[in-house]
Amino acid sequence: AATVGKTLITVQEAYIYRSLQRLRDNKTPYIQIEVGPELKKTVQRLAFEEMVFQEMRSIEYLDTQKNADDKRARALRDKNRAGWNEIQKRFAVSDSDLLRAAAKSLQVESFLQKKVETLTPMITDAEVEAYYNQQRERFKGEDISKHKTSIVALLRKQASQKGLEDWVRSLKEKYGVVSRLGG
Repeated sequence: AATVGKTLITVQEAYIYRSLQRLRDNKTPYIQIEVGPELKKTVQRLAFEEMVFQEMRSIEYLDTQKNADDKRARALRDKNRAGWNEIQKRFAVSDSDLLRAAAKSLQVESFLQKKVETLTPMITDAEVEAYYNQQRERFKGEDISKHKTSIVALLRKQASQKGLEDWVRSLKEKYGVVSRLGG
């Protein structure tokens, strides 16, 4: 379905990934064989996860959450053993392989939360004032102090989003993500 560097991502791995996500979100049916745009979107998410995982490895990121993520994967399995077994049986995958896939996803999620925190900058009063002045008509002449908290939140979100987009773009170049599903 795709490659990330030298790592091949199969359609079956995308189905397993999506099934685990549905199990985690408690959405039934857990197994939902996707095609077309839905499959392409799932493959893109899985490729993104693989790209981030490879980056974690390349920077020798020693995740202190690894044991916690392994434990969370086992808890997911134990919480819904019937759904877990259904996924295992349908895709002929071992318990350890399914645990590894779930833990990997959780590790990437933990890393991404930390990454977003590092991309979230401090917003200065000057930036708040500049935004307020650019959007003055929107605030209907109300005092800047009334809107400062929401402006800071908006500017932080915009800055971290841009930082994340730039980071993802650089990872795509670094790891050579290629979709094999076509248009």
